[in-house]
Parts: sequence; C-alpha cells; structure tokens
Amino acid sequence: MRIRRKEKSSRATTIWPAMLAGTITPIIFIGILGAAIKSPTPHEVPIALESRSPILLRIAEKVETSEPGAFLVEKYPSAAAAATALRNQHVYGALVLEPAPTLLVTEATGLPASSVIGQEFGAAAAKTPLAVRDIAPFPMRDEDGLSTFLLIFGLTIASELFSVMLYLRARTIGRYRHVGLAALFSVFAGIAGALTVDLLLGVLPGHFLTESAIGALLTFSIVMVIRAVICIIGPAGIPLAIIWFVPVSIAASGGLLQYLFLPAFYRVISQAIPAGASLTIVMRLNYFGGREIVDPTLTLAVWAAAGTACALVASVFRDRYSAETAL
Repeated sequence: MRIRRKEKSSRATTIWPAMLAGTITPIIFIGILGAAIKSPTPHEVPIALESRSPILLRIAEKVETSEPGAFLVEKYPSAAAAATALRNQHVYGALVLEPAPTLLVTEATGLPASSVIGQEFGAAAAKTPLAVRDIAPFPMRDEDGLSTFLLIFGLTIASELFSVMLYLRARTIGRYRHVGLAALFSVFAGIAGALTVDLLLGVLPGHFLTESAIGALLTFSIVMVIRAVICIIGPAGIPLAIIWFVPVSIAASGGLLQYLFLPAFYRVISQAIPAGASLTIVMRLNYFGGREIVDPTLTLAVWAAAGTACALVASVFRDRYSAETAL
C-alpha cells in the first residue's frame, strides 16, 4: 500500500508542473499578442506630399494638427517623386495631384495601414474630393495578404521544434556538428517553405530560390540563437527562447499589424529581429519589385553570425566548466 501511495504521489508531482505550464502558456501567448494588436494606432507614419499644391498642403496640415505624432509629412517636388518614394517603401502613402487631389496607398503594406491612412486623410480633406488609388494591391490569389506572415510563422515554429528536439535527442554532439546539422536543416526548411507558398499553393510565386534562401537564413538564425541561449543558461533557456521567438517576435514582425501601428516596444524592435526583417524582405520581394531589401537581409545575416559565434563560444566555456567540475 505504501509503495502504491508513493507511486501516486510521484505521478502527481510530475503532472502538476505540466498542468501549470499548460495553463500559463496561453495566458502569456495571448496576452503578448493581444497587447500588440488590440489598438492599432499610427505612430510617425511617413507620408509623401507633392509640395506644389496649396490644397494638398492644407489637407496635410489639418491631418498633422488633428492627429499630432501620427504622421510625418515629407515634401517631394513632384507626383512622380512621391510615388517613387511610396514604391520604395520610404513612405506609406503619397498625397499628389493626378490632376485632382489623390491619395496613393499600398494595400500590400498591410490592410490596417492603408485603410487608416485613407480614413484620416479623407476626413481631413472634408469637402475637397480626394480620390484614393492603390498602387500595390494584394493579388487575387492572396486577397488577405496573410501568406507572407504564414511563411514566417511556419518557419519560426519549425525552427523552435528542431532546436528543442536536437537538444533533447542529441545534446552530446560536438559543437561543430551541431552547426552543421542546423545549417542542413535550415536549407531543407527554407526549401520546404518556399515550395509550399510558391509551387504548391501558388500564393507567392516567382521567387522560389530567393524565398528558399531567406527562409534558410531565418531558420538558421533562430536555431543558433536558441542554441546559444541554452549553452549560456541551460534548459531554462528553452521556454525563454520560445516566448521571445513566437509571441514577442511574431507580434512585432508586422505580419498581423503593420509595425508602425504597434505599441512602442514592438515598434522599436520590429525591423531589428529575424521575423520582422524576413517578413519585410518577402513582402518587398513579392509586392514591391524587390526594392530596399539589403538592410533587412543584413539584419538576418548578423543574427545568424552572432548566434553561431555565441553558441560556439558558450559551448567552449560550458565544456571547460564541466571538465573542471568533474575533477
């Protein structure tokens, strides 16, 4: 009887931590994501203005007065220059004469962004007729524009699962072999992601090799950063890494809500993290002709290189510490 009671007690002690973790996890995930997207508010969203028109200047001044800090109006000498800035994603809207007052937007930047910009400037125009023209709409095959986000989200989840499984099943492998396995998996994951959105679903076609490379770089950076965190602080790094790369990074990436409409913390880190940089690259590759993707690509490369270097250095010190304590 005593043995059975001990067995029941040991089972209870192993079940309760799992139940606690299962209860806290949705609170953390939903809380972080919900806090990011619950109140879309523009923050210093750059808008191009064709400066030669008094009518457009009046509309822009009214927007800046009614919504201080929401928009940054930047003057351009012509409608063509303003439209070019919009296509290059230097701005997220353009107020021009065509020849009537027209607000140019890009739906591919994100539906909340284009709709909010249209509403604010339309209200400011008041009795002045203001046409709205979308110069980068989502294609029919991807009407909601979620394919880019789902690609990044799927690769992030795959990267975390691989990292955890590699730690649980092959924690004793050498540091360089770990890097090699991470690189090999990243290539496979990148190809699988691009194959799905390009060839199987056809929602992001025409950029298979580039999307594969970006997916591989994203995957490798996440896997190596998680490895570095585990080497530095041990198994406790796994839940921390999961929280950072899923609810925090996914919320900040701009996939659910354009990042300039997010709260301050998410807005600041958005383009400096792998998920945000990757999403920007894929979005610009598919909807903006691949313009201005050098900086986010460098961001990904820095994360991959830094994660690898930290993982290798941390594993050296960990092995030395283990050897010393074994003596």
